[in-house]
Amino acid sequence: NCNTGPCPNSYSLKIVCDDEMTIYIDGVERHRDTYWNTIASLSVSPSAQVIALKCRNRGGGYGIVGDLMDLSGNEVMATDGSWKCSEKEENGWERPLFDAGDWKQAKDLGDDHNMRTDAPFTQITSPDRRVIWSSENSWLGTVYCRKELQEQKRDGGWSDFGDWSRCSASCGGGTQKRARSCTNPAPAYGGADCVGEAVEFQNCNTGPCPNS
Repeated sequence: NCNTGPCPNSYSLKIVCDDEMTIYIDGVERHRDTYWNTIASLSVSPSAQVIALKCRNRGGGYGIVGDLMDLSGNEVMATDGSWKCSEKEENGWERPLFDAGDWKQAKDLGDDHNMRTDAPFTQITSPDRRVIWSSENSWLGTVYCRKELQEQKRDGGWSDFGDWSRCSASCGGGTQKRARSCTNPAPAYGGADCVGEAVEFQNCNTGPCPNS
């Protein structure tokens, strides 16, 4: 390899797939590996139109996570629900002019996925990054995911609510809460934030206390 430094004004892509990964930028293969925790680091032109990734899971854990940053460290893109994925390889799927209209929104594998929380995956630092996979039924096998970079603005969407917290009182009336995040997908390209409340509250353990 030679001249491996980033080009002036280029973006920096860091992305990883568990297990085997091939990355295409505008239809050109730029990276290939077979080790489940190898983080690819690539320079990407700001004029690039599509990032496409083929990921084969051989068993065990699975997922795709990554981000694209400019030279100032500002986020350009992160893996999230705006990616489109399929379990079917179609001709030209990795190229800019491919019609992915029938492909489904990527599935978010959750906040506690090890590819968000554990090293070496924490080298990918965008707070908006999500671990994604095909939303179809199979987890074992090969998925094909792509992200159009030259998009119109994208409004934010709510994730599902998490579990209710522990009640603040064991009797006599307490409260508990649950939260959701504006990450499915996160707003981008000047899109609107989610509308509504990020946290819900409810009463709990409203019965009288013993001996009261």
